[in-house]
Amino acid sequence: MGLAGGALAAELGAPTLRRSHRRERRSGRDIPLTRVNDVSFRHTFFERMLRCGTLTIESAGEHGQVVLPEVPSVEVVQREVYKRVEAEVRRQGGPWREQVADPGS
Repeated sequence: MGLAGGALAAELGAPTLRRSHRRERRSGRDIPLTRVNDVSFRHTFFERMLRCGTLTIESAGEHGQVVLPEVPSVEVVQREVYKRVEAEVRRQGGPWREQVADPGS
């Protein structure tokens, strides 16, 4: 799944999320899906009319947070990131958030 926002692109591929800046220079950063702690979005009234918003991905690690502005269909993307994180964690045999929050279930 590719996402674009101006000169910023984010690619969600198993098992990492990659953020790249494409202008004169090229740089990027990968976040292993198993390190993602939280995925949230926000959009203003104007952004809702444009069907885009800002996606924030919090990770365990030295960089902590990736903010992706102008993400098309941001709510759909947020749900997709969570699905992929959950699938990767389960694939590796680790507990997912619901299991951690309520170990008795």
